[in-house]
Amino acid sequence: MGKEGDTRKCLHSIVVSHRCSGLITLNISKLWKTPLKFVKLFVQASHLMNKKEFSVEKGNLLKILKQTLKNAVPTHDRRTTLPHLEFVCGVIFCFIGDTKTSSIESIRRFMIYTFEVRLSKGAFWERLSRNRLRNILQNILADLIKNLPSLAIIGEDILNKLEVFSILLIDSSSITLWDGAKKSYPGSRSYAGIKWHACFNLLSGKMEWFSTSASSAHDRKYFPDIDLLKGKLIVFDLGYWDYGLFDAINKAQGFFLSRVKTNAVITINQVVKGIGRPLVGAKLCSDHLKKRRRRIVEFIGEIGSAESSKCYRVIGFWNAADKKYHWYVTNLQVPAVAIYSLYRIRWQIELIFKGCKRSLNVDEKVTSNNDNIIESLVLSTIIASFAIQSIFHEGAKALTAQEKLSISFQRLSHVVVLWAQDFIIYLTSDTPLGKLRNKISLLSGEIYEKNHRHRSTTLQLLANDLGCS
Repeated sequence: MGKEGDTRKCLHSIVVSHRCSGLITLNISKLWKTPLKFVKLFVQASHLMNKKEFSVEKGNLLKILKQTLKNAVPTHDRRTTLPHLEFVCGVIFCFIGDTKTSSIESIRRFMIYTFEVRLSKGAFWERLSRNRLRNILQNILADLIKNLPSLAIIGEDILNKLEVFSILLIDSSSITLWDGAKKSYPGSRSYAGIKWHACFNLLSGKMEWFSTSASSAHDRKYFPDIDLLKGKLIVFDLGYWDYGLFDAINKAQGFFLSRVKTNAVITINQVVKGIGRPLVGAKLCSDHLKKRRRRIVEFIGEIGSAESSKCYRVIGFWNAADKKYHWYVTNLQVPAVAIYSLYRIRWQIELIFKGCKRSLNVDEKVTSNNDNIIESLVLSTIIASFAIQSIFHEGAKALTAQEKLSISFQRLSHVVVLWAQDFIIYLTSDTPLGKLRNKISLLSGEIYEKNHRHRSTTLQLLANDLGCS
């Protein structure tokens, strides 16, 4: 095992107790010579305890969002002209929809204009660059993940047909940094970069887990607690291909769906349909399976080396454009025809990241080499993404079942920019919830695809393949 593998093994053996922050940063530069300055471990939300009693109307995301911020942010400090709550909300929502400004100084000007206070450059820089702000944002995120509901608001029939509690999508997205940040955040394709790892609940819109790392880090090193996947389906791409991961999810009574890696060692153990029984014992990479047979091929495949091999469903769909089969592996027991549509919904997480980069301007937002500022701005962007979930819930209330299945995360990210100022006013004042809720309802018709009756969305296709009414 290499140095990175040794580091990972040692870190996984550490038992820690933590309060409410949700982030543990261990300085291990003296123990191992790793390419990263810090290793960040995010504690699962189910293990966190709130410092303050949390009581809000069940299912009301806007109230939960407001109460969480008030609980996590310290009360007014006489030493500052701008209260902490206003300062934190300003950092979170300042760049939503603003593609013309991309500097730290523009955040200061935004706060001066929005809150009508004087804020010197020195005082602003001190508050932005200190550990205190970063820790507050970590606490907010940990509490939001814990307090926001995970119940599906669309596609309940899909979950019933799949016989799972939820559908999770996991992936990562890299954010380009200035070259001076290379020491802490070495990049892969860029000179410096930070990677946002996230796991989203498709049918509730909630981010269930997240972590950050240098963009050069491999995705497989960052994954939610396997034990929390019981009864849930998680869909991922080839960046997470790992025989051990499949086995761990299966043992935890969870479900997985992944594309098959090109060089994967898979042996046909039992034919289900689409190919002849004489192919039992053949390898997936054999020439027999490179030619077109039936549109859908399914067999039980033995995956991995002989000593630790496991058997899972392997399903192939013939792609006329590529003139080859696209192969998928899963332990989920649903009709084979639904697997293709089920994997296609993984693209939704790509759209979520794309929406955050476009509407929340995360790529333009991080214009500093200071580690605390980098982490604070990235964390604030992740918190702003929860505003999208609140609109997802509020806007879906007035929609029909088919319109709910046509909700687009890209459209959501475009609409949320219209309420940046409204969010700040609601979160930092006694403005009634009804005023913000009315504005959201006025644009609820803009969050779903209008052409869904003529061109089915991915969720509609999945519902049809599963035989949902």
